[in-house]
Amino acid sequence: MALQAIPHEQTPEQIDSIMLIIKLKEAKIVTTQYQALPQEKVLDPRDASTVQRGEQKATQQTVTKKLYNMADEKLNALFPGG
Repeated sequence: MALQAIPHEQTPEQIDSIMLIIKLKEAKIVTTQYQALPQEKVLDPRDASTVQRGEQKATQQTVTKKLYNMADEKLNALFPGG
């Protein structure tokens, strides 16, 4: 937690004390880890390790097909049987 703001007011009646309303802000710090997936967990086998094939570039057709499939899955989840 981090202090976001400490606004306060002082009056003569509160000479020996101070009333604070403290605002806290939560910060979540994450570290990203990258690792290779096993062949059977990769959606498209062509996206698996390219160690033996060198660097690969996606074709527009592959990207469009994947986007279409993802959108189709989402729609089927929202509207089953339709």
